[in-house]
Amino acid sequence: MRKKTDASKTYLLRHMRKFIKSTTLDEKYIERTKVIKADSELAEELLSAGEAWDVNLEVTADRIQLNFMPNEVCHSSRNLIRLTGKWWIAETDDACD
Repeated sequence: MRKKTDASKTYLLRHMRKFIKSTTLDEKYIERTKVIKADSELAEELLSAGEAWDVNLEVTADRIQLNFMPNEVCHSSRNLIRLTGKWWIAETDDACD
């Protein structure tokens, strides 16, 4: 298991836009989208260690989308976009049954 060091959090924050879109789907299938600030709490959450199932990666010239199931009832995705030659974490999506 990889440690969540201050250096890894700092590295991750340097590769996120200041604000990113976060979409969640609750157990009643209500979708909620909000813009959240990229901060150390978000970096901590994104660095959470664990296993994933049904991993799928979609790649285009300017977008990478990683889809996965962190457990048996949830689906998550992370979207990166390429802007001015750099890759940025732009969006997170999470839904659970």
